[in-house]
Amino acid sequence: MITPPLQRWRRLRCSEQGSFTVEASLVMPVVFLCTVALLFFGLYMYQKVVLFHAAAVTADRTAAHWDNSYKDQRTGSFPVEHNDGLYWRVFDDNASDILGLIGLGNPAAVSLPVDPETERTGSGPEKKMKRAAGRLAPDIAGQIAYHNYWLDRQVDVQLSRLLNIPSLLRGWYDRNHTAGSSIARVTDPVELIRTVDLTRTYLKQLLDSRKVPEIKQTWRDFTPDQPAKVIESENKGSEYLMELLNGTDNTISFSTEPLGVRRIYNFLDRDGVAHDAKMNLKYKDALEQMKKDALLMERGDVKGVVWHFFRTKSGKLDLTPKMHKELTKHGVVVVVHN
Repeated sequence: MITPPLQRWRRLRCSEQGSFTVEASLVMPVVFLCTVALLFFGLYMYQKVVLFHAAAVTADRTAAHWDNSYKDQRTGSFPVEHNDGLYWRVFDDNASDILGLIGLGNPAAVSLPVDPETERTGSGPEKKMKRAAGRLAPDIAGQIAYHNYWLDRQVDVQLSRLLNIPSLLRGWYDRNHTAGSSIARVTDPVELIRTVDLTRTYLKQLLDSRKVPEIKQTWRDFTPDQPAKVIESENKGSEYLMELLNGTDNTISFSTEPLGVRRIYNFLDRDGVAHDAKMNLKYKDALEQMKKDALLMERGDVKGVVWHFFRTKSGKLDLTPKMHKELTKHGVVVVVHN
């Protein structure tokens, strides 16, 4: 005879009521842990990708703007009067780093983060790398190094950052930092390569076609001893320019609203460059004309503007250093006729 407790046990064992709750209580912790693990992995990979992107952008911008330490890291623009000098590649580019190939010498390097007060200090590679480091977030550590092996110049960026995750989850991973690195090679600007190639091409043709003494004699024949032409007025200067540059149209004008009614030039050459003779010029009038010139070049009405300065009978030249600086700022080319 089966006792009541045993009967109840059999009914409970054969019944399916409550099975979903029991199974869910066993499976849900596993699902929860897998979901948290996937979220953590996604968060980790996102921060790693961001760090790699920061390293790649920093290396590429630094290498692209290496020829001038005054260039803006984002746009590449720089003041016209600021440059690193003509021979910076020889004396201010860590050229001795070539000794590193034989175990001597050290590459130029900057540790991150950089103190904002020292960002503008230093010279050469150190100054350029500090300007690049100033664009990085202050919580990013690491190093920016520059290697100069003459034919192979490269910027090496190594970054590390503390993982931005809850402290409870940091114990699940053996490292609390993520790292990113990138290397970019420094190349010379296109205009430098083009200029060197043009010089090599024409120099070879010149030396092959004629001997050096014959070239010197040709130069002496080309520059006869005769008194310099005297320009008595601005109109005479305009006529001289017309004859010198084969100009055809005299006194051409353009509308310059809203800066003024019109801007008048002596003539426009075949390339679309406007030329203007200057004598007895006041600074205030010159400044107004500069603004109009900049407007016309920006709109594309003229491809360029050239101011030709002539000396007066007393030898006075109206071009002052202040005026020359303003002309350069507005993109106007200056030619002085002595």
